[in-house]
Amino acid sequence: MAYTRLVHLQSGRIEQHSLNSMPPYVAVSHTWGDNLFNSQLPFRETPGRKALDTISTTEYRNIKYYWIDTLCIDQSDPMDKQRQIPLMGDIYGSAEVVSIVTKIPFGLSQTYIDSITTAVQDAIEMSMNETWLENGNKWRQSEKHRKLLKQAMDIIEVFTRPVWCTRVWTMQEFILAKRTLWIGSDLQPLRVEEIFFQAIPDVCDNLAIEECLGGKYRRIYSHLAGMAGAHLKMIEPTRVLELLGNKKATIPEDEVYGLMAASGVVLKQTNIVGKGKVWKLWWEEAIRTGHFRWAVLPPSIPDIPEPLHVQRNCIMPSFSTRHLASLNSVLDSVQPLGPVSVQNGTVSMMGRSVGRCNIIQRLGRIELDQTDGTVYRDITLILFSANNWQLALRIAAVFGAGRYRPKQRAIIAQVLVINFYRAKLAVLQHRERAFRPRFRNQLQATIWSDFMTVQMAFMCVMNDAIAFLADIRNGLAVTEAVVLTDREIPKGNFWAIDLGATNQSEKTMLTVIQAPSGTQAEALPLSSSDVPLHRIGVTTYAQLTSSLKHALYYSRHMIGPREPLQQFCIGGDACPICSNTPYVKSTDISAVDEGNSVEHKCSAELIQNTKLKMRRQMKMILVRVRAQRKAEYRKLLRRIGVKRFER
Repeated sequence: MAYTRLVHLQSGRIEQHSLNSMPPYVAVSHTWGDNLFNSQLPFRETPGRKALDTISTTEYRNIKYYWIDTLCIDQSDPMDKQRQIPLMGDIYGSAEVVSIVTKIPFGLSQTYIDSITTAVQDAIEMSMNETWLENGNKWRQSEKHRKLLKQAMDIIEVFTRPVWCTRVWTMQEFILAKRTLWIGSDLQPLRVEEIFFQAIPDVCDNLAIEECLGGKYRRIYSHLAGMAGAHLKMIEPTRVLELLGNKKATIPEDEVYGLMAASGVVLKQTNIVGKGKVWKLWWEEAIRTGHFRWAVLPPSIPDIPEPLHVQRNCIMPSFSTRHLASLNSVLDSVQPLGPVSVQNGTVSMMGRSVGRCNIIQRLGRIELDQTDGTVYRDITLILFSANNWQLALRIAAVFGAGRYRPKQRAIIAQVLVINFYRAKLAVLQHRERAFRPRFRNQLQATIWSDFMTVQMAFMCVMNDAIAFLADIRNGLAVTEAVVLTDREIPKGNFWAIDLGATNQSEKTMLTVIQAPSGTQAEALPLSSSDVPLHRIGVTTYAQLTSSLKHALYYSRHMIGPREPLQQFCIGGDACPICSNTPYVKSTDISAVDEGNSVEHKCSAELIQNTKLKMRRQMKMILVRVRAQRKAEYRKLLRRIGVKRFER
């Protein structure tokens, strides 16, 4: 039977209780750096005691017990820590309330918070029900409603100021809580509904309320809104690891231990040292317990590579990129196609072959703003086209995700080609934010706008990987795809397989594997746990079809209706390629980017050459437009019966 301890508020006595028979209690969430509940001091003399007395006298008069980690866990006993850490889910989840105690004043009143919450209730419901078209204009266009949103964001911003928002353990405590109560050094208890923290930033982001974006409000999106969504169970539990990008822990292993309870995947052993070892154990346990999504995530390039002595695992995200891989996948949950097992990092699962994968050309990395991470999707695709008409057609087909007909793809390719030099010049001069594509007519503008809307979901998976243009061939059809990897692809025998990684739009992300050397090129490689296959990456999301017409006309991947399931063993300690391949720096990746990458020096000569090429292209376009108008004018004259036109 599991036991823990509780502090009696009045006497300061620490009492042991069984988890099954705990009296009503308040769990306290705080940061150790604030030194509010120092274990070296008697409880009645700690600085945080005043805050708990205030809670007891104003909010929870009938509750006499409190759970405080610094006091209720013996910090000098490693065995006690090992017993208590796996119980965090029960301790914080069973508390009547989790009290967030900080040493900074909030300067707010409950009356003011309640009045603003009531005033923006319609906006909260709009976010929950996603009725943007019906109700969005009111909140976007009305000055009164925009002011209300700003007042609401000002309230939320106050709660992002404490150091509490930056720690891993406190994030878990917030996510696990039934309800929360905030109290600062001004000793004013405050209640804020978690949906308020999540919905208001969502409204401002979706409606592009500029005065509520950036600046001091940036911290709301990076530190608080995601936590509120996890608390409200809007995401699959293990996706809480996506929130780790800006959270800190004094001990690196705590980045895993500190979120175990919130993720629902709890390791029994908590005395393992080494963040890589702890992460591998958690990853394997997550797959065993039904969270198959962690076996099909896209690759991500780490900013800081793992040490050379650490063997990589091609199917497991690295410790430093696990949150990026999960976030970029846009996968909530994945239903495997058959039984799944994992041993020594090798995942055995069922899948079906889609066809051989042939790498055609390296496209490069997505274009990002280095200051705030803004993704320039339009510039990225224009630069991928490299001012090449045939390549632009291929890009329009593969990034269209099976949505556009051949004529529409040709129009998209036209926009890609005619804007190439302008986009390249914008990058060289660091003016990406001001770049706007030019169009010859309204039809181009309309189709391009729709194409960019598609990319908001399509290109997320590309954020931290290198893109390669490829084609997938089987006995039925040849279709094009974008393969994503975290390194340069060597020559080899590659195959695309379907492991069931399908998103909510019913589009599938295929896994690309490399067959062992010596395997026949036309034969799908078989694998075993002794000699597993190597995963080089994944494809972007695309629609699978059993219709040859849809495959050819809409550029969708063709798969036979009766393609049998096979067992695939991928990655792990026994993978012959992983054992010989070190991690690669993202800077090394950009250094080898030739031709298509714009990550080169911005010299005056290069800018001048680009301007000249752009002028030549614009002259050619102008000549074509004049010739086209002349032909249309002559056609009009013939139609109205004028045989000769004199000036």
